[in-house]
Amino acid sequence: MTDSNPAKGAEELPEEPPRRLTALDSYQGRYLILATLLILALLAIAWFGHNYVSKVTGAQVARLEKRTNLQQQLRQGMRELQNIEEWLHRQLIEPGLRQKTSLEEQIQRLRTKLTDLQRQLPEGEQKALLETVLQTRLNRFATDAEGFLRISHDNRLRFPSTEIMQTRMRDKAATFTEIITDALDELRDQHDGSTELLLDGYRLHDTWQKILSEFRLLVANRFGVFADDPLAGMQARAGNIEIYMAHLQQELKRLEKMPAPEGTLYLEPET
Repeated sequence: MTDSNPAKGAEELPEEPPRRLTALDSYQGRYLILATLLILALLAIAWFGHNYVSKVTGAQVARLEKRTNLQQQLRQGMRELQNIEEWLHRQLIEPGLRQKTSLEEQIQRLRTKLTDLQRQLPEGEQKALLETVLQTRLNRFATDAEGFLRISHDNRLRFPSTEIMQTRMRDKAATFTEIITDALDELRDQHDGSTELLLDGYRLHDTWQKILSEFRLLVANRFGVFADDPLAGMQARAGNIEIYMAHLQQELKRLEKMPAPEGTLYLEPET
């Protein structure tokens, strides 16, 4: 007959042993240690990687900021140089023009910009080149610009040939023209039939007028008038003058050998 007392059946069940923590010398303990060490290693790698990336990124950002600053200063220096070029261009177009800033102030601004740029450059070829520009080329540029300014304010320096044309060439040209005109007038008044001599006088007068015309064109070309290329125009005019001068000398030598009619003005070749 089966015992129906439940309490008695419960007492007969075996008791479960209490659970213990994983021992370090067991497989589970070893796996736990390895996993912990791996996690710590990953954390250390992540921390060092984060610091390295932050350091490199900061250095890159600093270099970019410095490069941007240098580029801005370089652009400012180029702008100052452009302002100087425009200043000189306005002075060339209108000599003696009073401008808002002087040439010395413009050059000093450029020098200041380049000096600031040179201080921030790292040691190397670019810094040495900029130092050479500051010490040599900029000083030479300032000297040349001041010399240009002095020339632009003095017409005798801007056009040195003007004084020669006014004091020497004009009087001699007028004298030569007067002599030829007087000689032709006297030849026309003669009635001895000296037609050949009169024609020679006209040829001489015509050649001389061509020389004067070419010289006037040469002066006009010097100021950029009647020529797209002033230098080429001046060279062409000078070549024509040499040709006409050779013809003029030939005419004078031929007239020198011809006997002058009695009572006429004789033209000396030296004149």
